[in-house]
Amino acid sequence: KERGGDMNHRKLLQKLAIIAAFSLMASACQANPDAAVVADKGGDLLESRIQQNAETSAAESESLSAESFTSESVEDRQRTVINPVNVTHYEDVYPGAEDGVTIQIDAEVQIPEGKMPVIRVKPHEITSDEVKTWTAVLFDGNTAYEPEITMTKDELEEVILQLRQAIGKEDQLLEDWNGNQGEVDDIIAMWERQIEYYEAQYESAPDEKIRLETDWTFHPYSYYEPAMALYENEEEKNEIELLDKTMCLKAETELDGRTVSVSVSKREESDYILQNFYFYDDAAYSSIPVKQTEEEAKLQAMELAEHLGFGNWQIDSCTLVESHFPDDKYYYVLDFIPCYEGVAVTRQAQLAGVNGEEMGDSYAANYYYETLRIEISENNITYVRYMSPLEIISIENSDVAILAFDEIMDIFKNQMQLEYTKYRFLHYADFGQDNSAGKKEADEILSAEATILDIRLGLARIRVKDNLEEYRLVPAWTFRGTEVCETSFGQGNEYLDGTEAPAEVYTYAVINAIDGSLINVSRGY
Repeated sequence: KERGGDMNHRKLLQKLAIIAAFSLMASACQANPDAAVVADKGGDLLESRIQQNAETSAAESESLSAESFTSESVEDRQRTVINPVNVTHYEDVYPGAEDGVTIQIDAEVQIPEGKMPVIRVKPHEITSDEVKTWTAVLFDGNTAYEPEITMTKDELEEVILQLRQAIGKEDQLLEDWNGNQGEVDDIIAMWERQIEYYEAQYESAPDEKIRLETDWTFHPYSYYEPAMALYENEEEKNEIELLDKTMCLKAETELDGRTVSVSVSKREESDYILQNFYFYDDAAYSSIPVKQTEEEAKLQAMELAEHLGFGNWQIDSCTLVESHFPDDKYYYVLDFIPCYEGVAVTRQAQLAGVNGEEMGDSYAANYYYETLRIEISENNITYVRYMSPLEIISIENSDVAILAFDEIMDIFKNQMQLEYTKYRFLHYADFGQDNSAGKKEADEILSAEATILDIRLGLARIRVKDNLEEYRLVPAWTFRGTEVCETSFGQGNEYLDGTEAPAEVYTYAVINAIDGSLINVSRGY
């Protein structure tokens, strides 16, 4: 017989296990504590440091080391080094922000070879020619057609008949809507408008499907959703107006008896920007475990990336996925990262959003991070997503001076000892939440330990101060690892049935290697 308190313990353990699944969607360091290290984020210090290259800085450091310093000048000066840092492994252990919290570091340190650049970039607008080129590869040279958005006479007759039959079942509607006559009246009125709309289309509708080759023209969003013409009230019309600020281009073809498609959307507005390309072949997913090996999938994905023009990208991760909803699917997911000037951009959790007004943060980035994902199922390319392409404006520094590694580690330690309480391990802050219920759950945690397993130097995208249209790629250190919490009922990495939950990887901090400021990767600054 369970004690009354055990159920709460079980719920807490379940939360600790399951919430880890969101680790790649929301990294740590989103909500900095009051005393967090900021170091003039994006301000004059960073601007001045960007002008220092590694060679000049090293020569200055040698000169300065022979001089005597006052305590003030030593405190103001940060040490810089010639790239790269000669560290391959790092170990340390220290307490977190409260008793019972431990931060352990047993990490491989990954550092790119060569110079560390600072690159100014801006969103790249996807062109019709680029879409045409990518589509030719993914459609295997087959003709690209406009989507079939115009119904034939037979299809119109069928949909009109279905609507009239639905209107005749008002009693069933009332039962479905718990007797709410007002709701039922609104639904019937909408169906009647649909009938009127479809009847008006009937005379000009074709007898048979007509396939038109695409002309690679972008159209407003509603062009591909003709039923939106039925929207009548002011709120709906305003919604269409907002949606039509996104321009779209869609095309499809037949590939081995399957209908495959591409969909492109781009939006160039001051509130937020979109530039996205998608390819879909949903019918090609295998319903049984794949025989294709991971190495074979990687080779196939790299070959596709080359053909698409992404030769400067590299595979960051390859995951075999087994999905059973709504249907059985087995496939590989390969996430790529771009390289600029020979240095890879470290893949981060995607931005929490890009509409600063809705997020209540006017300084947040209004353009998603650049990503490339390819899905492969038993040698079939089933999905491609290319988001938020960038184009280079200038190389602001081909080899910028960066802070000494031990100083970066001091900054990280300071941050963890300020931020990581037991409550922080529940990860409410990752989702912008802060509630009393969560703090009560934290009281149930006896001990918590974060283990940093991966420390890597790469490029990270940040906002340019007082500039809404441009970004920088700067050298930054990313700290990742796993964690475990223990309650009076057991360890937090167990599910309710007692089985061990997978060790999810969290990002604990991203630190600008130039000035030591913390980068809020969920907001892009």
